[in-house]
Amino acid sequence: MPDLRNRWHLPQGTPGVRLQLVVPRESVTCFQFLMWMHVLNRSLVPLTWTDVNSDRDCSQQEMEQSWQRMFDLQAGDCELWGDIAQRQICGCLEELRWEWVTRADSFVAR
Repeated sequence: MPDLRNRWHLPQGTPGVRLQLVVPRESVTCFQFLMWMHVLNRSLVPLTWTDVNSDRDCSQQEMEQSWQRMFDLQAGDCELWGDIAQRQICGCLEELRWEWVTRADSFVAR
């Protein structure tokens, strides 16, 4: 659960709601957050430092195909991406169902 003492959730004074969910595994798409940053920047998702330091230009198709790596939670060399157990994994939902909500906490952003 997010720590609501942090100030970065919403602008100060803004009311918000934090939801706690129990979601079926098949309804969640998990991905590696740091690899997602490469996708957002429209760049190759490298697997190793060799890929990062390569002078070779990749094609648009090769770059876009590399984006699929973020969905493989085991992908990427530990020297580049860190230990698998320590990686930031995010989950994305296509929909949110009321029956998945187990708790709702109202708060005002600090």
